[in-house]
Amino acid sequence: MKLPNLVFGIAMFLSLMASARGDDINALFSAVRNAGDVDEDGTNDLMIADRALSPGSVRVISGKSREQILVLRSQAATESLPASMDRLGDLNGDGKSDLIVCWRPDYGTESWNGGARGHACVYSGRDGRVLYKFAEAWTAARAGDINADSTPDILLGVGSFFSRAETPERVQVRSGRDGSLLLEKFGRAPSTNECDPFQPGDNFGVALAGLGDVDGDGHGDFVVGAPGEPTNLFGSPNSIEIFSGRDGRSIARFEGPSDGRDSRAWLIVPIDDFDKDGTRDLLVGSLHTSVAVLSGRDLHRIRRSTGREFASADSFAASLDALGDIDGDGLSDWIVGANGNWSNGGYAHVYSSHDGELMRIDFDCRRLGVDVCGLGDIDGDGVPDEAIGCPSRSWVR
Repeated sequence: MKLPNLVFGIAMFLSLMASARGDDINALFSAVRNAGDVDEDGTNDLMIADRALSPGSVRVISGKSREQILVLRSQAATESLPASMDRLGDLNGDGKSDLIVCWRPDYGTESWNGGARGHACVYSGRDGRVLYKFAEAWTAARAGDINADSTPDILLGVGSFFSRAETPERVQVRSGRDGSLLLEKFGRAPSTNECDPFQPGDNFGVALAGLGDVDGDGHGDFVVGAPGEPTNLFGSPNSIEIFSGRDGRSIARFEGPSDGRDSRAWLIVPIDDFDKDGTRDLLVGSLHTSVAVLSGRDLHRIRRSTGREFASADSFAASLDALGDIDGDGLSDWIVGANGNWSNGGYAHVYSSHDGELMRIDFDCRRLGVDVCGLGDIDGDGVPDEAIGCPSRSWVR
């Protein structure tokens, strides 16, 4: 099946009747993701979450031909929506990069209210079959080679994010070779504040990323965001922490201010080595406030970008990604998506790696919801390209 030239037909459900918390939850889950070169034609492909038109499935679309390559399906008995997607690298040695999708029940449905925790599936990049299934996983990311066995491993955020919880959220490192548990780290215990009906923990593991070997011990390390609860009405603690892949010890930790500047990490994306210390740095999206480049070695701030005057109402940094070098300074620039609000639509802004300032406005949407991802140079013109989705209008360009 070939899709239209500019319209890839993607949808992410954003209920007009949802509460503010519901809007935050739906806003955070990506509708488009760079899948890597699945069909091996020299061009990166796209994972597209078709949430409204086809719940329970993710399509993999060729970046060059726009042909459908694979359909990845949920393994849940009840209807579920994709919450997190990523490419992992070749886990099963067949020469194809494999993919992961975390599935969750829709916000406000019987499955959600009944305490369903979601699940994650690892899919073969060759034929879409399920290689592994993990219970209670809400977020996932490629870890790199954590246990030094020459096979990429998997990061999972596990728990009951955004909802009432009896146990703290946790992050698991799973072997890419056999799915076994390699490491497990736990977040802050849930709140006992009865004024907060959701009583979340710190949402430890909502944001995850593999970093490579930061401490030089031969094992890949990883970073975890614990942004607190979505609205921050109760001044919940927030932090970012880098952990050793060898033994799980803390390498660096940043606890942010109560307003969450630079530390309410709902999204973390590895980016180039800005400070030239031999370690890739981190693009960190603090929902509603800012996007910062933090050191991948000690988490000090290197660059910072902010949205429009009312970014806090726009869900600024609901999505973001590294783009590659557009302005010619040798470092990757970045794109940020804001979902907008009832009076202002969403938008996508591109920021300069040179100073973090706005470089260009790529898109203004009159409707709610904008999702973004970098694709590399898919049209061969020497300039990095991107995918911009307007989920509430059911398309990507």
